[in-house]
Amino acid sequence: MDLSSPDVLPRLDRHLLDRSFLGSDTHPTQDDAAVFSHLSLDGQDVKDLPPSVARWRRHLLSYGSEGRKKLPPAEAGCCKIKLPEVRRNIR
Repeated sequence: MDLSSPDVLPRLDRHLLDRSFLGSDTHPTQDDAAVFSHLSLDGQDVKDLPPSVARWRRHLLSYGSEGRKKLPPAEAGCCKIKLPEVRRNIR
């Protein structure tokens, strides 16, 4: 998924329809934090977001900015969204 694409939020919403997170089936990971940061969702009004993205955003906001920095790496083979360029930019 190209995170600079104008349709990234609808595509992310479809991805999250039956998943809670991007990099794991059970908990948020650095992949979630990277996409969250890249999309600048912390200041976005929830009413402007697709429903699954809004749910995911609320969950990640609950960790706070410092907590998101400490999330574990993604589980191997879990994330279907390719994020190599984003991972390099979140540190």
